[in-house]
Amino acid sequence: MTNSEIIKYSKSTLKGKYSKVILPYIIVSILVSIPQNQELISIIISRFQIPGILLFLIWGFLINPALNVGLATFSLAILRGKEINIRYLFRGFQFLPKSAAVGLLYLLIIIIGFILFIIPGIIWALMFSQVFFILSENQDLDIKGIFKKSALIMKGNKLKLLGLSLRFFLYIILSVFTLFIWSMWLIPQFYISLAKFYDLIKDRLDKSDN
Repeated sequence: MTNSEIIKYSKSTLKGKYSKVILPYIIVSILVSIPQNQELISIIISRFQIPGILLFLIWGFLINPALNVGLATFSLAILRGKEINIRYLFRGFQFLPKSAAVGLLYLLIIIIGFILFIIPGIIWALMFSQVFFILSENQDLDIKGIFKKSALIMKGNKLKLLGLSLRFFLYIILSVFTLFIWSMWLIPQFYISLAKFYDLIKDRLDKSDN
């Protein structure tokens, strides 16, 4: 399945469901982006008198990884035709220590990669990009196994994921001409496309094992 077909599939999956998923996706996407929003962090620090480093540690290493697992769980549920349930978005908090550990290790790997050179950082980010999807379905798998499986299923698929991500990045930029109204539809499509991508490469591995 090409990236164009994946995006088309995401649109057909979301048909008739946008009214139920747009707001949850936007809210959680904003929450996930808080550590990168210096202005918003400054407002939170001044309003609640929270030390900046403490806020960064709590949000970046505890809340964000759990939300990423939740986004993976929520997206897979929609993709697979399950009932739309907001509680899926907070699934990662049910096994917070493992979610946090996976998120921390993923972040450290990317940082080390970018410190060495930019290219290794991008490659490693793509190689281990599926850890949150894998954790959402395999809580019994240890952390090493999660990263190993991500590397395995991403073998030969890094450029495909990079192309898919860049396409949505371009769409988000173009949505400025609609005052970002288009992005309200793009965000759910992006996450469902990522979920479909994960299902495709996972199923391919499962079939090869059998």
